Amino acid sequence: MNQIAIKHNTEQPHTTSSLYEALKIASKNLKQNLKWALIFSLFINLLILAVPLYSLQVFDRVLSSRSLDTLALLTIIIVWFIFLYAVMDWIRSRMIFAATNQWEIKISKLIYFSDLVEAEQTEGNKLNSHLANVKSTLYSSFSTILDIPWSPIFVIILAFLHPLYGVIAIATIALLGTMAFINYQINSKQIPQSPDFGQVAYTADVKSMGLASPLVDRWHNNKIKSDSSKLKKQEYTTNIKSFSKGLRLLVQVVIIATGAYLVLDKQLTAGGMIAATMMAGRAFGPYEVAVTSFQSWLIAWKSWQKLQTMNLYSEALFSPKTKLPKPKGNLELQGIMSLYPGTQTPFLHSINLTITTGSCVGIVGSAGSGKSTLLELCVGLKQPALGTIRLDNATYIQWPNNSIGQVIGYMSQESAFHSGSIKDNVSRFSGDDDEYMIDACIQAGMHQTILKWPKGYDTTIGPEFKPSHGEMQRLLLARAIYKDPVLLVLDEPDSYQDPAGENILKELFIRRKEKQLTTIFSTNRSPLLNITTRIVVMNSGRIERDQTPEKISQQHKSIDKPKNSAPA
Repeated sequence: MNQIAIKHNTEQPHTTSSLYEALKIASKNLKQNLKWALIFSLFINLLILAVPLYSLQVFDRVLSSRSLDTLALLTIIIVWFIFLYAVMDWIRSRMIFAATNQWEIKISKLIYFSDLVEAEQTEGNKLNSHLANVKSTLYSSFSTILDIPWSPIFVIILAFLHPLYGVIAIATIALLGTMAFINYQINSKQIPQSPDFGQVAYTADVKSMGLASPLVDRWHNNKIKSDSSKLKKQEYTTNIKSFSKGLRLLVQVVIIATGAYLVLDKQLTAGGMIAATMMAGRAFGPYEVAVTSFQSWLIAWKSWQKLQTMNLYSEALFSPKTKLPKPKGNLELQGIMSLYPGTQTPFLHSINLTITTGSCVGIVGSAGSGKSTLLELCVGLKQPALGTIRLDNATYIQWPNNSIGQVIGYMSQESAFHSGSIKDNVSRFSGDDDEYMIDACIQAGMHQTILKWPKGYDTTIGPEFKPSHGEMQRLLLARAIYKDPVLLVLDEPDSYQDPAGENILKELFIRRKEKQLTTIFSTNRSPLLNITTRIVVMNSGRIERDQTPEKISQQHKSIDKPKNSAPA
């Protein structure tokens, strides 16, 4: 089912400010926990210093004094510090994990709702990938990010042991940082890739017309081109990773060699050399990880910003609104212009249309004339680039989303059922009002058919049970007309219908006119147009004509009427 059916046909009890207040609290709690994790990282890094300091004392004091008591005392102290380090590192990891999980639980609900309801404004399913980016970074490498601010502690101590160590440490960190940036620049460049046609599905037309071999060849050639582009990036990344590992080992050798020279020159003790070697590894570790993870960190940061932008937009969109009276079905489109997706080129333009309560309006036109887009605008699925759309003088933004969906019915060529029974889907997952649900199926001509199915209205449509295209379209029609919506918009509802199905639609439209309910539909057939109050003819994104069926019929008759022949 397409997104608009969710938007208007399913009541969302959580589209109130409570959801977004909870989201604010969850994001605030996440930030607070991460701040505490940063503070814990300071103590964790300080506790790590215990090991090199222990080595320093053992080599410089214990070995020279040959005191076993000193060795025992130092060992007891270092074991206690290691225990504290392990506990604090465990607490930090659990803190990050718990805070991330709680934040995801809250925000994923809003993301799923936003993806279904306002995909155009919130970049659709990309929101879920933004959430995955942030979550992955928090789980896998955020501890490394927290260690980076405290790495200067080790650099300062190295410089304190000997200034030459400080110079080596700063130069190494600068080189690793430069490599991380270069790796990011290489991976962020968009290398032109050939179109990917995906796997070849062995369908009936492929089998009957012998298309298998050429399609496979085409797919394979494009796969080779695509893999070649990806391989170039991978080669650069592999080279930089290997170089960073080699640099790290080389620096370790330099640290040891420098330490040995300083010891021989009596500028440093043997314990200081061992301690410096240990601290250098800790100082350079986070930056070595950054070489391979810097890009993912930046991507996660950008994703976080996207999610925060989405939060602000959603809060503005779904903030509490005044409860307006139930609409009567007056629809007005004023100066509407709609653009081709991703361009500034107009597709629909100069659309002015006023539809009064109880009207039955048919929209006709050739393929690509703009019929479906016009219907999507009528129900608020798409927002126009220019102009306004008003239902009973209120824009769709002014209508609370969970209330407007109860009085609008919509069916398009992309509509489908969700996981659940026929009862669940037709009743829009309301869980009650069986009388209205059965009445909708009766009006759609499906009641007797449903009773013959395995479990009647409790039948689940899926791989084990699939109705015909015509039956499926009638079920979708039943969902659209559930509880007699004041505005019913149907996109080619007769596309899979036989004459009996067309008669059902005619009777439905007649009943709705009698009840003063507004109906708008598109069609490529003429029988349904005979009962409309108006016919809108679309051509190249414009309204070419907007007249009654009688007037259009008279115009056709006057055009087709033969002229009198001249007298002999």
